[in-house]
Amino acid sequence: SLSGLNLKGLPSCAKVCVLKSALGTITNCGLLDIECHCQDDKYLRLSARCIITSCSVDDAVDAEMWAHHTC
Repeated sequence: SLSGLNLKGLPSCAKVCVLKSALGTITNCGLLDIECHCQDDKYLRLSARCIITSCSVDDAVDAEMWAHHTC
């Protein structure tokens, strides 16, 4: 749902990863279906891999906290 997608608090480096993974063909979830994404192991692994390589340690920790709060 549109109301489920809140990127506030997510570092910009991680936003790119989250959206890039959501737009990829690896998930059957709708772009804004955050509940579906939170349960999609393949999506979560791909996003996490991207965040680890794209973000600083502090931003990666912030992204993990955002994910725990969001999901």
